[in-house]
Amino acid sequence: MKLIALSFDDGETADRFWAERLRFYGLHASFALCCGFLGQSGVLADGRRWQKTSAEEMRATYRGFELCSHGFYHRDFTALTARGLRRELRGDVRAIARYGGQKVRTAVYPGGRSDARAAAVLRACGFVCARTAEPSYSVAPPADLLRFAPSCHLLDPAAPRLLAALEGAEGDAVLSLYAHSYELAGEGARAAAEALLAALARARGARSVSLGEAARLLRAAKDVPRGDGQYDG
Repeated sequence: MKLIALSFDDGETADRFWAERLRFYGLHASFALCCGFLGQSGVLADGRRWQKTSAEEMRATYRGFELCSHGFYHRDFTALTARGLRRELRGDVRAIARYGGQKVRTAVYPGGRSDARAAAVLRACGFVCARTAEPSYSVAPPADLLRFAPSCHLLDPAAPRLLAALEGAEGDAVLSLYAHSYELAGEGARAAAEALLAALARARGARSVSLGEAARLLRAAKDVPRGDGQYDG
């Protein structure tokens, strides 16, 4: 089994363009939203302007794609109490159910930071998968789906090599690539991302899936631990 799992973080309006490109290439993906900022905009310290997808745009923008929790206010999961983390998750679960029509069981750690305690809270709340941001530079299936390290960033020069490793793998393998859609806005970055998406669409014997689908398939193939609770938010 060879899987390609793409994910995009932060829920900015630039997701609209890349969602359409993913549909063009026939690729699945997961989009991680911070629902406490729906429809808001601002300027970061480095001068970059940001604009979040609104509640009204959520369903149309992400049609056909999995939606994940990225923390209601993008707070570091490892710095929160268990109660605080549950509150962050609850906000996204409720907003995505209301505006996106989806039941959320996957997450992406804000800032990519994870630890065993945060993973345990996610598991107890019924989450089946949570992606970090520390690249593994590997296509080996993750040991713990609640601390799922991506293979690398979408624009990492190692991505084509890892795609070749996926195609050549003899056992189960997962190529997990992540990005923020705003990082792909420049002419060079956009061209590089388009070229890689085209290569992913042509990957021999590989299946494009969401993070949640990857988790389901990996659990079915091997007895990988899953979330064993049910979120009551």
